[in-house]
Amino acid sequence: MVPLLSIAFCGYLLYGLPAPTYLMFACWLAAALAVYVLYSRHHSRLQGEPLGGEGQPVRAQEKPAVRLGPTGAHS
Repeated sequence: MVPLLSIAFCGYLLYGLPAPTYLMFACWLAAALAVYVLYSRHHSRLQGEPLGGEGQPVRAQEKPAVRLGPTGAHS
């Protein structure tokens, strides 16, 4: 019941806002979206090789090879 009343009250408050408020909201939303897209395209780890702290490529840590003896046990 409370969530439905909250949605209804927020809708009532939004209905009373003047049109310039919606226009400013749309402008700020577009600006924020542009910053997000441009920043994420430049800093994406999926595009190219990711960079480490000093601008060096991040390399996976190599684990030592496990050698099995003739019986299959660790040596």
